[in-house]
Amino acid sequence: MQSNFSKKIIAAAIALNLIAPSLALADEKPNRPDGAARPEAGMICERLTTFGSKVQENMYTQETRLSAKRNEHSLRMSSARKERDAKLDSKRSEHDDNLNERFTKIEARATTDAQKTAITTFRATFETALAARKAAIDNALSIYRSGVDTAVASHKTAIDSIVTEFKTTVQAAQDKAITDCRSGVDPKTVKETLQASLKAAKEKLQADRKTIENRGDSIQPLIETRNAAFKKAADDFKTAIESAKSALKAAFPEKSE
Repeated sequence: MQSNFSKKIIAAAIALNLIAPSLALADEKPNRPDGAARPEAGMICERLTTFGSKVQENMYTQETRLSAKRNEHSLRMSSARKERDAKLDSKRSEHDDNLNERFTKIEARATTDAQKTAITTFRATFETALAARKAAIDNALSIYRSGVDTAVASHKTAIDSIVTEFKTTVQAAQDKAITDCRSGVDPKTVKETLQASLKAAKEKLQADRKTIENRGDSIQPLIETRNAAFKKAADDFKTAIESAKSALKAAFPEKSE
């Protein structure tokens, strides 16, 4: 299954010129008995040339549109990342402010050296664990994004490769049709050969695209790895502060009624 983006690329490529050329070649009469080209042959060759020019023009237009869509997609992805980074930084800053406020309140409750030591130890342990969690999350996010970029680039290369091959095959078929026409080959044969070549090019393009891995399939494992890293970072954080948390509670026993 292809992603919507790659489907648009393939569909545009297929739409370039797979409909049989609308040239009235089949109804033309064969060459004269002496084998010389009929006077109408020049007109037929001209039609083929015009058809080829229109195809190339259409290809260029489609490629320009596809390039614009790809650039738009890249800009959206970059913008989304920046927006997520800004939100993450904002939440972290807010969390740090709240954390400092909470520690200030706890420190104000300390009346003994043991309590002060427990608070200092807990805070140092907590901040070390928090920094480790932040680093682990940032690293997991960086690895994930790098993997996504690689998957997108690989997918783009694969799509471009089969589209380029398709275009080359179509161009060769058109060139052959024009050459055959100018060489006096029966117009009906020229048309049938061109139609068969275009049909084969279409079928190969469709077959090739099925061999390309869906971009979503290659990204899903990256998502799972990232999420697992996030969970591990959270679990490691809890484990790191558990003993210090117990020591802090012991330093501030609850008062009995």
